[in-house]
Amino acid sequence: MKKPLCLCLWLIVLIGFSGPACAWLQSGEPAPDFELSDLDGNKVRLSDFQGRIILLQLGTTWCPDCLRQSRDLLEMDDFLFRHEAVVVKVFFQENRGRVIRFMQDKNFTVSQAVLLDDGRVHRAYRVFPIPRLLIIDRRFRIVRDGLRPATGEIQTLIAGLDQTVTADSNAEEVEH
Repeated sequence: MKKPLCLCLWLIVLIGFSGPACAWLQSGEPAPDFELSDLDGNKVRLSDFQGRIILLQLGTTWCPDCLRQSRDLLEMDDFLFRHEAVVVKVFFQENRGRVIRFMQDKNFTVSQAVLLDDGRVHRAYRVFPIPRLLIIDRRFRIVRDGLRPATGEIQTLIAGLDQTVTADSNAEEVEH
């Protein structure tokens, strides 16, 4: 009887201390920048895309929800293209060949970067559950961070970001 009770208490303590380790990043925070290699070996920084709406997809080729999230983004391809978004896919613990095979049948119109994590993104973004999708605005601030959202939620957020940019641009023109 003592062993199950001790085990339960140990699990409660472990879960309690793991909370901050898997906490998502807060809206309004600057996105942590990183530099990784793409599938061709070129160095790509997340900040290379500053000024555009960034969908940062964190996952693997074998995770079922990651596959669904990739299909969701592919279905929104035209919408993302119209809003000049870029999809940055970061794959964890994957080899180049597997990721190339995974990406072969996915024909995106929207700009995308496919990157292989070397552990830096995993640490900087405190990745625990996958898939994670972050939406980063044109000013390089996090708008949304969490598990796989509905496509409608993504579209609403991106459309709202474009309206904010238009309103900000109009305000600047009035001031000058």
